[in-house]
Amino acid sequence: MNVLSENSQLYSLLSIGQRGVGKTVFLVGTYAELHPDNHKDNPQKLWCDCQDSDTQKTLENVLSYVARTGEYPPATMKLTNFDFSLKRQSGEETQTLCHFRWWDTPGESCKFYNPGFRVLVLNSDGCCVFIDALALLSNTEAQSVEELVESVKAIAELVAQNGLRHPFALILTKCDLLKPDPLNHQRLDESLQPLTNFLDTLKVNYKTFYSGIPIVVSPEGSSALKSEQAAAPVLWLASELEKVKKSSSTEDLPELVAQQLPNDSQFEPTTIQSRSGIRKYSLVVALILAMTLLGGLSLFLIKEAVVNFEQYRDEPVPTPPD
Repeated sequence: MNVLSENSQLYSLLSIGQRGVGKTVFLVGTYAELHPDNHKDNPQKLWCDCQDSDTQKTLENVLSYVARTGEYPPATMKLTNFDFSLKRQSGEETQTLCHFRWWDTPGESCKFYNPGFRVLVLNSDGCCVFIDALALLSNTEAQSVEELVESVKAIAELVAQNGLRHPFALILTKCDLLKPDPLNHQRLDESLQPLTNFLDTLKVNYKTFYSGIPIVVSPEGSSALKSEQAAAPVLWLASELEKVKKSSSTEDLPELVAQQLPNDSQFEPTTIQSRSGIRKYSLVVALILAMTLLGGLSLFLIKEAVVNFEQYRDEPVPTPPD
């Protein structure tokens, strides 16, 4: 997956999901998978770097909590706003591929006619939607799932209405807790059809990910998050957003236009001189039109004057007979 960029771009991502769905665990798992310490033998791998010390501390605290207790972090150790960079070590140089700004958005604020929500969506670049796979299959939290689906539909509708190329990563969490069954993915896909059919109708770019970040215990007895493929949604979003950025660039616009013209036509950018010629031509046309209108108006006024003169002029006095 090629996410390399010459210029470091800042992307803002919305995070949507009910409480307890596993958003913090996902972020920590992504951070752990992309941590540079995990790729000492292969420095070409992508890695993640936090933009602020508070976020770095929270991430490290969560990892320490898991290692110490063997349990997932409590709700009090959640991450809301998370700024990080995606980097790559190339030889002796470190390349910053892009920056991410993570916005955790409460589901109750995701209403289509909420002005603040509209501003948030229109200023974002992509969306991570977190759906509890257990709740989706068991139907134990049908109302919460339905509210989440309506929130995502509101975002997708706003994106489509404004012609934005806004990728959606649909992340099914806690898949590792499902009972082993080869039909799990099929059942999850069927349960998601009301949402995915809606996205297909709007021609929204999306991809479904099946996420499971279990806690494993090493032979030495220490616990850790098993974060293989946890970062796949973020890497996919980075790749899709880079495609959008490249396709929206106007640097090659003259060449693109030239390809649409006949072979014997040549596209030349309009220069100041040619624009001046256009202005002179427009001025001449305007003067001709003005003169034509004035001429017509003059004829009309003359005609009216003649008619009025004929109507109101005195009748000739007859000459008395001799």
